[in-house]
Amino acid sequence: MGKMIPFPKKKSKRTLSISILSMIISIATFFSIILISPIFTLKQIEVLGNERYSIEEILDRLHIQEGMNVFGFIMNNEIKKFKNDPYIEKIDIKLDFPHQVQINIIERKAIGYVPYMGAYLSIDKDGRVLETTNQLDFPLPLVVGLQFQGFSLGDILIVEQEEIFDVILKISQTMFKYDILDKMVKIDINSSKDIQLQIGNIHVLLGGIQEYDYKIRALLQILKYIPKEDKGFLDLSDTSKPFVFKYLT
Repeated sequence: MGKMIPFPKKKSKRTLSISILSMIISIATFFSIILISPIFTLKQIEVLGNERYSIEEILDRLHIQEGMNVFGFIMNNEIKKFKNDPYIEKIDIKLDFPHQVQINIIERKAIGYVPYMGAYLSIDKDGRVLETTNQLDFPLPLVVGLQFQGFSLGDILIVEQEEIFDVILKISQTMFKYDILDKMVKIDINSSKDIQLQIGNIHVLLGGIQEYDYKIRALLQILKYIPKEDKGFLDLSDTSKPFVFKYLT
């Protein structure tokens, strides 16, 4: 005769619901204690890499301040507020748990202006449109002659002369590199073989896009010997010949 094996009684739905509710209350209580505990209070906030925005502006947009709970900051992550900001390329946040946080900001920098319907587009090294402005606030190269249909803020400007545009961006970066932007520089693109610069009273024939770095370095050296009030033409188009400055009388 077989032996009866008793099965454990099933817990009622009411008992199971009470157990789950108790667990939820315990977890909520645990996190509540963490969120108010002084052990996890931020005591030091360091912001690095910011130039366009002040530290106060960065902290305000991130909703972070000394004295707040570190877990509160993590839960209310506000980095997404910078997602559509053309000047912010990336933000990294490093926690030195539990009292310190370091905010590293990688900004995009304007390297030139492009005229557009009576205003100017500020562009970065990749040709990305950072903002529109009605006046030239900084001594950045003004690039004229580009052909494009329109633009979207935060996106790379799509131009018909793509190859020339890439070189113009590199020329602008080179001018930054050799500190040649103490005055407004106009870059005029007639074709890939005819790029011209206007620097103060001096008209520079740069010629083609070849050897642009060498030409800009030569330009920097020549400008040291030309008084600012002098007017004339400087031909740098043919690097196989001596560069000649012709005075305009």
